[in-house]
Amino acid sequence: MHRVVYAFICIVSLSVGYFGGKSSWPAKVEVQEQSEGDLNAFEQAMELHRVLEAICQVESNCDSNAIGDAGDAIGPFQIHQAYWYDAVEFSSDPYLTTGEYHDCFNYEYAYLIVLEYMNRYALMHWILLMQRKLLGFIMVVRRAIKNNQHKNTGRR
Repeated sequence: MHRVVYAFICIVSLSVGYFGGKSSWPAKVEVQEQSEGDLNAFEQAMELHRVLEAICQVESNCDSNAIGDAGDAIGPFQIHQAYWYDAVEFSSDPYLTTGEYHDCFNYEYAYLIVLEYMNRYALMHWILLMQRKLLGFIMVVRRAIKNNQHKNTGRR
C-alpha cells in the first residue's frame, strides 16, 4: 500500500510541477532502483491518473473556470461543496484542510480533493467488497465440508 501512496506522490508532484503549483512541491522525481512491486504500484497509480484525467475531461473539458449544476459544482472536476467537505473533513493534509471550497477552481487542489475523497470512500467500499467475497468463500467451504461429512457418514 505504501508503494501506491509513493507512486501517487510522484504523479501529483509531477502534475504540480507541470501545472505550476506551489514551490514547496518537488517539480521532478528522482528515479531510483525499482523493484517489480514498485513498478506495479507505479502502473496502478498511472492508471488512476488516467481515470482522473478522463473524469476531468468529461466533467468540464478540464476547464478550471467551469461552473455547472446551476452553480453548485465548480472547477475542472465539477466538485460540489458537500463532496469537498467530505474530502477535507478527515484529511491530515494541511494543504487541503487549510484550503477553501472555492480553491476547487484550481486544478491541482481539485485533483487532490478527488484523491482524498477516493481515499476516504473507495477504500471503505473495497474493504466491504472483500468482506462479502470472503464471506461467500467461507460459505462455499462450509458447504463443501458439510457435503464431505455427509458422504463419509452417509447422512444428509
